Amino acid sequence: MLCRGDCARANALIEASLALCGELGDRDGIAECKARLGGVAAAQGKLERAETLYQAGLSLYQEVGDRPGIAECLRGLASVVAAQADAAKAARLFGAAEGLREAIGASLLPDERAGYDGMVAAARARLGDKAFAAAWASGRTMMLEQAVAYTLGKTDA
Repeated sequence: MLCRGDCARANALIEASLALCGELGDRDGIAECKARLGGVAAAQGKLERAETLYQAGLSLYQEVGDRPGIAECLRGLASVVAAQADAAKAARLFGAAEGLREAIGASLLPDERAGYDGMVAAARARLGDKAFAAAWASGRTMMLEQAVAYTLGKTDA
């Protein structure tokens, strides 16, 4: 888990890393710090902050062309949206993240799998199997630019 029981310390360390990346002009590092701060905020139940941070990370990852980072932000945003009870959007985002990870040969870390599977199962339960499958498939078939635009609220699915 990201915080390992000490979200305040994790947040402080990531903020320090963010400052260093800013000084170095490391845009990919800034994107990663924003995404990780989003994960800390989500773990603390600060969903609006998590959404803002993940979106900032996503935008930067898109600018630098970091597809694994984009996939991670899509997954993170899907979990935030699921926690906000928008199961249809969450399913599309989970599908988009899964499709991108598959396309680039990236997988979730083993310690992320159980939490991820639980969030996907909860979204499926809220939405129902048929509607979930349709939303998931819609997300999986999105082109990268479509998925990013949808996630950032620049277009509807």
